[in-house]
Amino acid sequence: MAERYGRYEVRGGIGHGGMGTVYRAWDPRFRREVAVKILAANVLADSTARTRFEHEARAIAALEHHAIVPVYDFGEEGGELYLVMRLLSGGSLADRVARGPLPLEELLPVVQRVAEALDHAHARGVVHRDVKPANVLFDGAGNAFLSDFGIARMAEQTASLTGVGVVGSPTYMSPEQAEGRPVTPASDVYSLGATVYEALAGRPPFAADHPLAVLLQHIRDEPPAIAGVQPAVMAAVRRAMAKREPERFGTAGALASALAHTARPEASGPTVATAAPVVPPALPATAVATRVAAPLPRTVVTPAPEERAAAASQPERVIPASGRSRRPPIWIAGAAVVLLGVAMALVQAVWDGGGGARSGTPPTTALAKSDATAAALVVRFKKVSASEDHTCGVKTDGTVACWGDTGLDQATPPT
Repeated sequence: MAERYGRYEVRGGIGHGGMGTVYRAWDPRFRREVAVKILAANVLADSTARTRFEHEARAIAALEHHAIVPVYDFGEEGGELYLVMRLLSGGSLADRVARGPLPLEELLPVVQRVAEALDHAHARGVVHRDVKPANVLFDGAGNAFLSDFGIARMAEQTASLTGVGVVGSPTYMSPEQAEGRPVTPASDVYSLGATVYEALAGRPPFAADHPLAVLLQHIRDEPPAIAGVQPAVMAAVRRAMAKREPERFGTAGALASALAHTARPEASGPTVATAAPVVPPALPATAVATRVAAPLPRTVVTPAPEERAAAASQPERVIPASGRSRRPPIWIAGAAVVLLGVAMALVQAVWDGGGGARSGTPPTTALAKSDATAAALVVRFKKVSASEDHTCGVKTDGTVACWGDTGLDQATPPT
């Protein structure tokens, strides 16, 4: 390691990977700290390395996006090629996953920003080729950034020239990359799905003792289910990691949207509001005895003003609460008729047999209502000639007297 790369003063190491080593450095011109990445010797090991490096560095610098780590500069020092990038002090997604699985609500904003960065690059013909947790970095505010655009492409070109084989991280590599076929934006979608899987599970989707065995799993096997993760979330991850490219999400943003949809309350199904049961008030014992069943709910219709006026002019009709006629049973009416007939026959017999009865003028005696208790028989009848109710009494001495409801009245007994 040199103490200086160009004008950048190295102040310490940050990390090391298959594509190179990253150092913290100081930029005296702008008086700020930067990250300097020294590319590994095997990445650019042919005679055209510098030309390709310069081409890719300019392409990366042109990818100006709020979620892509910006490239400030590039150069060569002592035969080593380096990139100068923004220094992010918040660590990486790999650091967070090492502490344990992330809840979906914490992971969503990370996936959203990474997906935006990928879609932005794809729209400009750039495929990342090495999406993984270690390449997702955070600033001091916790915002996610995708780094190392173009680095894998440089290594891939060198590998194809030297016959080394596939280049990338086997843990997150798409099946087409594992088979050495051309990569497309769908390859980045697959790797983002594998990154989401590891963040939710705390472990990668596939693991084996040899990288070749991991590649075979990517080609043949389905990612196992993650305990405690919703089926809808698992379905989205598996779709992103589909073996065939057309079966994956069309964009990285579509994967982020699918995951965000599963986090909404309505994703678990609509919530149906149910009304509390209506408990009717307790009825008196007499009402309970006569009430057979509760009436069905009625729709109240408010009549028009003219209908209310017409209804007000009609006499009010009172309907018994029970809704039934109060006419007495037939046997009671019949018994009353028989009793009335017997009483009238007795009155007629007394009239015919009493003194003065045959002269055609029946003896009459004023009878007060208090005297009714002395009568042998009291019969209530209605005079045919006048609509008045009368009560007649036959006294013990055989005389008959009648009185009306409005006062004392003398009348002949009915014939």
